[in-house]
Amino acid sequence: MNNVFNLRRFIMLFKKHSIEHGKSYLFSIATLTGLLLIFLSAVSYMNAGRLTQNSQTVVFMIGVTFAGTIFTSLSFNELSDKRKAVSYLTLPASQFEKYLVAWLYSYVIFQLVFLICFYAMDFLVVILSTKDSNDPNKVLDLFEANRKPYIVAFIFLFFHSFVFLGSIIFKKAHFVKIAFTFFVLVAAFSLLNKFIISSMINENKLSVFVPFSGVGFVEKGKYYNIDYLTPLYLGLMLLFAIVGLLWLSAFYKLKEKEV
Repeated sequence: MNNVFNLRRFIMLFKKHSIEHGKSYLFSIATLTGLLLIFLSAVSYMNAGRLTQNSQTVVFMIGVTFAGTIFTSLSFNELSDKRKAVSYLTLPASQFEKYLVAWLYSYVIFQLVFLICFYAMDFLVVILSTKDSNDPNKVLDLFEANRKPYIVAFIFLFFHSFVFLGSIIFKKAHFVKIAFTFFVLVAAFSLLNKFIISSMINENKLSVFVPFSGVGFVEKGKYYNIDYLTPLYLGLMLLFAIVGLLWLSAFYKLKEKEV
């Protein structure tokens, strides 16, 4: 029998995971749906019944990122308890199959469920809040050219890979420790980026030093800005490379925990 991946064994593991966590997942879906309804309704109420595309985009993007990272941080919650960890790691399935089940639930299934919940609540609020028949509210256009709500898929792609690895590394308080680590790394890279740019252009009055962005500085009382736009294909290649490395690191980190 294949020790890396066996379809029958994987399906049985997927069913086992679904049955054991089914109630908590249903409760999470109910909570997510309720929160989306509350936020969308609140936005509509504060705008006199109007639910603009901008407002919907903000709720959608924040919802995917925030709810997704919290859910992903619990992907390997069994490893936080020694007794559960022994049972989980000694389960007669390969580490890759366990990894794949957690990945499917936290990345693929989560996004599908979120889309269903969001559009169900968005459609409901749009119907109930439409006041002007000449300019009715419309549900969010996911592929709208100006606002581009679909960009959140790339944002979540990065956050998922980062949090997925962190959920294996940290045993307790996963989300808090992962968030702290993320902000520390962002601060460190920003300072390093400023140091490198300062040494290159000999300018100590930099006002913009976000990695992979433009540079701003003050010269003789005037503000100057140098924009640097990374070509789209290079940006995507870098993103996929980082994500792939983080997912691969998560897999090997899980393999290290074999009993």
